[in-house]
Amino acid sequence: MRKLIRDTDSNDPPPKETGDVSAGEVEQDDKKTQILIPSEVFRGLEAVRLSGLTNMLDRPMVALLADRLGYPDAARWIKEHPKLFAEGLFSGFCVNPEEENA
Repeated sequence: MRKLIRDTDSNDPPPKETGDVSAGEVEQDDKKTQILIPSEVFRGLEAVRLSGLTNMLDRPMVALLADRLGYPDAARWIKEHPKLFAEGLFSGFCVNPEEENA
């Protein structure tokens, strides 16, 4: 699974799904909860992060940059899920495994 912000050891068990598959939380034993996001949202967040144009904690700017960089779905997700976005910055994001191979 691709992860953003927080890397885990290769010995970590795979995340377990809980809740909404499109925008929800995934748990790892004895680890912080990682946030499950659609692959297009992951790509948008990663594009903003790699651009270095803003601090990822500046949610409105991250959404604006995601849109300007061609990721409107990511921008919309950031605006619609501010709590999950904030949690994911500190605990990590995981791409929905059903979308990874799509």
